[in-house]
Amino acid sequence: MAKPAEVHWMWAYASDALARAERLHRHAFALLQRRDSCPTWAPPADVYLSDEVWRVTLALPGVDPATVEVALHGSTLVVRAQRPMTWLADASRLERLEIPYGRFERTITLPEAPTEVASAEFTGGCLYVRLPRPNE
Repeated sequence: MAKPAEVHWMWAYASDALARAERLHRHAFALLQRRDSCPTWAPPADVYLSDEVWRVTLALPGVDPATVEVALHGSTLVVRAQRPMTWLADASRLERLEIPYGRFERTITLPEAPTEVASAEFTGGCLYVRLPRPNE
């Protein structure tokens, strides 16, 4: 029989793992409701800060780089594109659908307004955006 301290530790570990999985699911596959009622998904993003720039990385595997739109509205970075359902052309039967498809829009509000989008590069299924911080 497990001791009370072991049970507490296992329960805490399981609860933490479930919370991490739920956060990942929410970030990677959350459906958003746009103003035009079109469902969209939101790709996961990382935001890094240095003394001079904000760096934003978005995971966009399967997205055509030519369809990606990057805009800056004040302190909010907006990235839009689409991941097409290319498999619809064949006669296969869907068994599981975990990867989100279709149009997406991801907005990331930064604590301070960057001066511009200095660069937006697409490499290895990720979009890397560089935004200079304002001079103080």
